Amino acid sequence: MNILIVDDSELIRKRLVELIREFEEPTNIALAGNATEAYSACSERYPDVIILDIHLPGENGIKILEKIRKKNKEVKILILTNFPYPQYRKKCMELGTDFFLDKTNEFASIRGIMRTIYDGKGV
Repeated sequence: MNILIVDDSELIRKRLVELIREFEEPTNIALAGNATEAYSACSERYPDVIILDIHLPGENGIKILEKIRKKNKEVKILILTNFPYPQYRKKCMELGTDFFLDKTNEFASIRGIMRTIYDGKGV
């Protein structure tokens, strides 16, 4: 399984890598800190799952979500944000995100979501 983590916080990226590495399944993880790196990783790695922050330097995660979803309807996209405002949630759901999570209150939910994706090979 190929996973792309897009977040401008190195600490968050490291925590997500640690969390994902808990699973025994073979996983390739790519990291991106901005939109340019995210698009490059998508072109080179063809991720099955993308964990995406909204607030990034340059282009925001909502624009990234929109562009990626237009090109790939199958990739699972998890929005993980410190800005879980209803208008962001609504927009992301309209654009096709699979999950919308608040970093503060729902970070641990990623473990269960990833388990479901792995178990169901939901990619």
